[in-house]
Amino acid sequence: MEGLHLSAVNFGVVMNISYQPVPIGNLPPGMEEAGHEFIKAFAFMLIPAELLYFSIYFNTKGEYKTYRILNFLAITAFWISPYVAPIGCGSVRCLHHFAS
Repeated sequence: MEGLHLSAVNFGVVMNISYQPVPIGNLPPGMEEAGHEFIKAFAFMLIPAELLYFSIYFNTKGEYKTYRILNFLAITAFWISPYVAPIGCGSVRCLHHFAS
């Protein structure tokens, strides 16, 4: 058998690792940039998602005025988020535009 074979039991699940983990210090610069940009994109998409969640919540509770305000804010936040948080990495920018 080639490579490193380890078995670990974690909550009843057996995991077989047959490859060496990639040291974080040896990541290509593109992967490191994508990691930083993904965190920024996720943070700026979290706010519109929360507004949308609460607008749906208030709609089900019958608070239609609050629902309309939060829905307008959620749509506006989804629309403006790519401009507020410009993403430099192409693949993360594509995911960010797809989500919004």
